[in-house]
Amino acid sequence: MGPKDDCESWFYLMLDLTVPGGLLWKRMADKHEVLKVKEECRTTRRESMLGPLKCKEELWRVLDYIDKLHYHDHVDYSYIYKLLEEGAIISGGNIKNPYDWEVEALV
Repeated sequence: MGPKDDCESWFYLMLDLTVPGGLLWKRMADKHEVLKVKEECRTTRRESMLGPLKCKEELWRVLDYIDKLHYHDHVDYSYIYKLLEEGAIISGGNIKNPYDWEVEALV
C-alpha cells in the first residue's frame, strides 16, 4: 500500500466514526456486495454515504483529491487539513479548540 491507499483507508475510517450508523457496507459479509455498494457510493449513491453531515462538499473534495493521486504521488496533507478545517467550520466546530482531555489541564 502507498500513501494514496493509506489516505483512502483513513477517509473511510473517519466516515465510519462520524456518519451516524457508519459505512453503508459495514455489516455486509459478501465481498461482491461490498464492492457493489462501495462503487455505488462513489457514483450514483454519493449522498447516502455521508448521511446528514453538513460538510459534504468539503469531504467530497478530499475524496476527489485522493482519487486523483497515483501510487507513488506525494500527498498534500496541508490541502486535506485545510478542507477538514473548512468542513469543521461549516459544521459548527473549531479544530483549534482544545480536546476534552486538554481542558482540565488548562484549569
